[in-house]
Amino acid sequence: MEISDFFIDENRTILDAMKQIDLIAKKVLFVTKKDQFVATLTDGDIRRWILRKGELSASIARLPTIHQSISMKTINVIQKNL
Repeated sequence: MEISDFFIDENRTILDAMKQIDLIAKKVLFVTKKDQFVATLTDGDIRRWILRKGELSASIARLPTIHQSISMKTINVIQKNL
């Protein structure tokens, strides 16, 4: 598994994110915009979106619960634990 497996572009769909989270078997993705980190996306964010009747075809950028408090230090810790 590579650290790049954890990154997803904000223009990808919620369904794409669900598939990627399932593939990596972790609970978080790092959202990018033009190859720059912008936020985290968790499986819980996606569950809340679905419960609010959000469309699976919507882009990740539309999620209101994207967290922007993660640092590159946290990403480095995750990478070391792969």
